[in-house]
Amino acid sequence: MSATARLAPHELLGVALQGLRQRRLRAALSALGIAIGIGAMVAVVGVSASSQANLLALIDSLGTNLLTVTPGQTFLGANETLPDTAVGTIRHMSAVEQVSAVYQVSGATVLRTPYVPSAQTGGIGVDAAESGLLRAVSGQLAAGQFLSSNNDNFPTVVLGAQAAGTLQISGVSGRLQVFLGGTWFTVVGILKPIVLDPNLDSTALIGLPVAERLFRTTPNPSEIYVRANVNQVTQVSNLLAPTADPQTPDGVQVSRPSDALEARAAAKGQFTTLLLGLGAVALLVGA
Repeated sequence: MSATARLAPHELLGVALQGLRQRRLRAALSALGIAIGIGAMVAVVGVSASSQANLLALIDSLGTNLLTVTPGQTFLGANETLPDTAVGTIRHMSAVEQVSAVYQVSGATVLRTPYVPSAQTGGIGVDAAESGLLRAVSGQLAAGQFLSSNNDNFPTVVLGAQAAGTLQISGVSGRLQVFLGGTWFTVVGILKPIVLDPNLDSTALIGLPVAERLFRTTPNPSEIYVRANVNQVTQVSNLLAPTADPQTPDGVQVSRPSDALEARAAAKGQFTTLLLGLGAVALLVGA
């Protein structure tokens, strides 16, 4: 059995240097490619970490003490309904600082004009809302005003950011109107994007009194927003379901929007790290 020929370390180094001298262009391009790849990965990591930090800072500024209460499902898969007393009973909890709710308006569509086919809704939903909703979700107005006791009895509507874009409405001057559920509603306000509940961005909000009168909307909340004492969020979360619906607390879902946003930011950061790892492996293999 013949012995395997091996180069001494100094001879191997000489062969490597000779290869570099004979293929200078290839060596330079390989080094340049590796440098560019490493620089790109460092830049992507920096941008990802910065955006994640900004999102977490924004969540902290909006408040992490917001809890939402929504109806769940029965064991047979049927949708539960929150009782019309849910908002009132939650409001009486000692550690609750603020409560507001929205009520789904079934069967109502929002169109720019009645000549638009009714099937082309653009994904805009309709909810009845209370005047305290904007403060509860830390929302801001892009234009106009929000619902109040002065206008919630009349056919007035506040559009979410995405809903306004779909309807191509950017302001509230000139008594702009939309055809909502077969009735003309005056647009009195447009919201900025709602970070803590993006579902509101594609929603048209009207007053509960006019929703009950025109669309027979029942005062059963589809979602309740609860601001708890920052030091008692966990305790309030544990008590919300039996407080909202003492008869069927298992049919009540309680969540914390800030937790979901933080988890999404963390997952995005992990996904970016995975992609960078795969890119580094591909870079080394290619080199």
